[in-house]
Amino acid sequence: MGSVVPAPYTEARAFGFAWIVMIIPCVRVLARYGNRLLYGAAAIAAVSALAYTLHAYLDFHMRVAERDSYIRANLGKSACAEGLPITLIPSYVSQGILNNREVWVSSSLVQVSIFYGCKLVLAQRGE
Repeated sequence: MGSVVPAPYTEARAFGFAWIVMIIPCVRVLARYGNRLLYGAAAIAAVSALAYTLHAYLDFHMRVAERDSYIRANLGKSACAEGLPITLIPSYVSQGILNNREVWVSSSLVQVSIFYGCKLVLAQRGE
């Protein structure tokens, strides 16, 4: 795990096994020494973290779906031939929770344009 710390990009799924290995001792400690208050606090913390993550993903999905619908609604129109302006979707949560890959979208507009069959350009601020 230590070798990926200086890496410019890491995939969260790569740490799945390490997370499981780290969670096992925590669960054992809870099972051996835990009491109802400790279990309750852990459950509340887990549910709140899951709710926060779900909210972030649903919000991001909604904004991606809106952009997708906007692009598809303009297919075959002159805006697609001239350059349909799209905006990048900012992420308001940590990259550890949601890696939105909008940097890839901005640097790969040619590929995204080919995928949709519509020339896409980044919207200027204020458009």
